[in-house]
Amino acid sequence: SKPGSRPSTKRSTRPEHDTSEAFPATSELLADPRAYFLASTARVQTPISMAAHGYQRVNEESTAQALSYSPEASPVARASRRTVTLEEGWGLIYNKGILKLHRIIQDDGVGRQFTSKEHIDLYSLVYNMCNQKAPYCYTDKLYTLFGQSVTHYLKTVSQVAIVEKPNGELMVRELVKQWKHHCLISRWMCNFFGYLNRFYVRRGNLPTLESVCTNAFRTVIFNPMFGKMTSTLIDIILQDREQECKDGKMADIKGGGDKRSLLKAATEVYIAMDPEALTVYRENLEQQVLADTGVFYATKSAARLGRLDAPQFLQMAQIDLDAEVTRVKDFLHPSTLDKILAVVRDHLLIHRQSEILRRPRGVMHLLEHDDIKVLSLLYTLYAPCGHASLVQIADIVRDFITKKGSEILHTFRSEDGGGG
Repeated sequence: SKPGSRPSTKRSTRPEHDTSEAFPATSELLADPRAYFLASTARVQTPISMAAHGYQRVNEESTAQALSYSPEASPVARASRRTVTLEEGWGLIYNKGILKLHRIIQDDGVGRQFTSKEHIDLYSLVYNMCNQKAPYCYTDKLYTLFGQSVTHYLKTVSQVAIVEKPNGELMVRELVKQWKHHCLISRWMCNFFGYLNRFYVRRGNLPTLESVCTNAFRTVIFNPMFGKMTSTLIDIILQDREQECKDGKMADIKGGGDKRSLLKAATEVYIAMDPEALTVYRENLEQQVLADTGVFYATKSAARLGRLDAPQFLQMAQIDLDAEVTRVKDFLHPSTLDKILAVVRDHLLIHRQSEILRRPRGVMHLLEHDDIKVLSLLYTLYAPCGHASLVQIADIVRDFITKKGSEILHTFRSEDGGGG
């Protein structure tokens, strides 16, 4: 300024700690994924930032200046009250929010959780970064960084943990565990960045933050793993069926409750990938379950007909149907119930109906001995199978009535002739 002139009181529109030059157009991912994992689990807070296409180190000097802005409030709270750069703001979000969240997950929820104030401060910082005047409005970049941070954790932590497990039940258990971790991370992340859902996502007709999280898990974890996962689940269901019913008596399944809990948790992963249309569940799990169910009961039906009479066979069929109802309630989607019962009836009752009805102690025997209990069971089992199945039973009943009527008529005529 000129000598004697008053100093200008006009405030600069640039932030006090401008580090925008530290951001290149593109940036590289962390060279060593293990470094990210260690940073996530260590107690040391290392300033990290992610540019629109990756990650890079935060300028430690600018971050230190931000941390010393006000002694009365937390760094995040102080940053939420003034203009901040993307690098500075994301560094605070990452260090104070995301890294802490990762540590909580890695410690299985043990340790210090988020306080209400910390939650509010992080939400306020995101709000501030979305409402600063250009060129410091970072709404679109925060949306991108949100998705990248979720994907990066899945690739460097969740995927590694699953791949390290041998194929089979241990792999499925680890995948279910990582899905639960992902759900917790997604819930907190969506809370921190909730302002994006309220305005930016709606106005831009973009996927919600929840959809971004689900799509990331589906792309990184589920799609590469569901083949092995489905095969393992089918094997567990087969073991469940083989052990559950022996010689018409319900048998205790060793670890059955634990296995069914695993099946339920795994099924929920399939459903969550497409909860509205259930396409993922139906195409990748339900179809395989139905096909395997048909093979299982076709084999069972042939074996039972060789050693059981009609009443025993029908009683076993009822036990199997009841077991499948319980099975669906325990670990499959309710929409599968009618489909799986149709498969069981088809292979146990319909395909073998003629052999069942006309074998020794079949329907004719039941009618002759007035075995109402088994006849009632017969009708209960075949009524849902359709009109054609009932017609076969009706034909036998007609033959029985015709036979009995002929016998009565013959007896009557004999007695009448003898008395004449």
